[in-house]
Amino acid sequence: MTGFGSGRVPVLAESTEGAIPRAPSGYLVVELRATNHKYNEVRVNAPRELAFLAGPCEARIRARMERGAVDARLTAEGESWSRPEIDLPRARAAYAALTGLAAELSPGVRVPVEALLSLPDMFVSGVAAHKTELEAAAVRAVDAAVSDLFRMQETEGESLALDMTARLSRLLSLAEKIAVRQPEVLAARRARLLARTRELLEGRGGEFSQVRVEQEIVLLAEKYDTAEEKTRLASHVAQCLAALLPGAPVPAGKRLDFLLQEVGREITTMGAKSEDAEIAQVVVEMKTEAAKLREQVQNIV
Repeated sequence: MTGFGSGRVPVLAESTEGAIPRAPSGYLVVELRATNHKYNEVRVNAPRELAFLAGPCEARIRARMERGAVDARLTAEGESWSRPEIDLPRARAAYAALTGLAAELSPGVRVPVEALLSLPDMFVSGVAAHKTELEAAAVRAVDAAVSDLFRMQETEGESLALDMTARLSRLLSLAEKIAVRQPEVLAARRARLLARTRELLEGRGGEFSQVRVEQEIVLLAEKYDTAEEKTRLASHVAQCLAALLPGAPVPAGKRLDFLLQEVGREITTMGAKSEDAEIAQVVVEMKTEAAKLREQVQNIV
């Protein structure tokens, strides 16, 4: 099912300036766009500095979503990511090394902190300085985005279920129209057969046997009877309606797809068993509804 979801979570812990708390200055944003797909396909688009989050985000999305093609986009918001920060572990190690060297070469000489500025790679980007925090935030952001996407899909799913329920009910109504029409078709066929047989036999001097004609009519009635197809159709429709009810077992998509294939077969058989124009038109309407249902079920997990 299609859907959009986003999650925006703070990455840097709140800092305080005196007694006044300041809001976090860095956020991680995950946006998800899902489209219909029979498999679980995930693509993560992240800027180069966030590329290390692509794998964990993809794994988390796959764990939360069973089907669909999902495009995920990662972005970092806030001024903190663009400001360079001192690589504290590297600076501490470098200063300790310089202090040790000074104690060995010039005992009693103090090494100025400014000496660190001449060393390479003392500063890193905000992203590089907070990789651990970003990895933890990525999980929270993905979860928030997936939950947001699910809420949108649930709303769409409710509308979809209403539409499919109405179409399934219409299939039953159309099948009933065929059941009502068939006795009329059989009666008309019987009248034509009697009249045509009597006409042919009388023209040739033959003996007319209504019993024999009635036997042929019974055979025709059995041949064109669609009661079994109607019963099976009603069973399939009932199972489809049950699968669309709130609280029904999931996933329901594959089950509904199979049931609707069977619905299509029953409709085709009903059409093949009738030569009546009115019934043929009803069958066309039923096939149209079944085709729309097959399209809609592709949106269901």
